[in-house]
Amino acid sequence: LRQHDASLEAMFVIGAWLKAEGDTAIVKEHLANWLKQHDTALEAMFVIGAWLKAEGDTAIVKEHLANWLKQHDTALEAMFVIGAWLEAEGDKTIVKEHLANWLKQHDESLEASFVIGAWLKVKGNLNIIEKHLVKWLHTHAGNAKASYIFHPYLKLGGKPEAIEQSFIIWLDNNNLTLSSFYPIGLWLQKGGKLSVVRSYVAEYIDKFNGNVKADYLLNNWVDAGGEVPFLL
Repeated sequence: LRQHDASLEAMFVIGAWLKAEGDTAIVKEHLANWLKQHDTALEAMFVIGAWLKAEGDTAIVKEHLANWLKQHDTALEAMFVIGAWLEAEGDKTIVKEHLANWLKQHDESLEASFVIGAWLKVKGNLNIIEKHLVKWLHTHAGNAKASYIFHPYLKLGGKPEAIEQSFIIWLDNNNLTLSSFYPIGLWLQKGGKLSVVRSYVAEYIDKFNGNVKADYLLNNWVDAGGEVPFLL
């Protein structure tokens, strides 16, 4: 790397070292030198992503990541850069505009759940993604992965009515599991219509009778104003 850290091919050496969980300090300076020359190249996504996944200092790649996104934020591959930055708890304002640009192009793709989920996980502003989230759910409501969108969306204060039809489709198309407690329970806690989940609450409590989560869901139902006789 002392001889070749500015060559395009150095990305393979730096990337392999980071993926092997080598000491980030060994390649930090060389990574910076490489990015000075290549931070707008499409291939820079691999180096930036590897550095972030290795928990390298976000400050080292912050400027270069911004430069890369200015060139490539509508490319499908930008999801990996945006996602890695958010997972590394980088400054959300750095990618906010680029996230919005990416979603304008790809909000109906299955892969969009990764970017939307990452934004929700770091408690990003719902206004940035809400219309895209609703659109994604409309397209992929029956997919099991939708549960990973419903739950954090509602938890962050999302409106149950905005996702009601998608939530119904998800419930209709996915077998209840023990973890179904989370989206259904949160639906009740956030004021979602009782009629939407009534039959599923009954089914869940019957299926997982004796489990503490079934008890919690019954409490959520009653606290939301639901009637109990349907269980008898």
